Amino acid sequence: MNTYPYSSFPFHANLTNIASGSRVTWDWARGGGLPLYFAYMRPKHRVPHRSLVLAMLASISALCLLNIGSGGYAAFGVIIPPFSLALYLAYAIAIASVLCSLLRTSPGLTMGEWSLGRYGSPVNVVALVYAPNAMV
Repeated sequence: MNTYPYSSFPFHANLTNIASGSRVTWDWARGGGLPLYFAYMRPKHRVPHRSLVLAMLASISALCLLNIGSGGYAAFGVIIPPFSLALYLAYAIAIASVLCSLLRTSPGLTMGEWSLGRYGSPVNVVALVYAPNAMV
């Protein structure tokens, strides 16, 4: 049995944690909770590059700090999985809400400036199927 798909789950969980952390950092900086330096968004790609770098550095620093002390790996293994589970659960709830709103006959959801168009619903269904597998 090929174990690559299962061994890639922690990698993907870390990517989603960094992505959501960078968006929260960007929003927090935009609201005045952090310096405005982190609220900058590149106009070409519309990505909060500075807050993304901050989230990556925080993640790398946390991993580097595990080498200090003997119980670091055990503590990390206890703390991180519930956060990843909560993140995927929050994504699944949001995606299910969007799908329910799209499948209703009454127009309850207006699309923003960026949309997947007709591919949006199939991508959301695949994401809902993937989320429980990633949570396990």
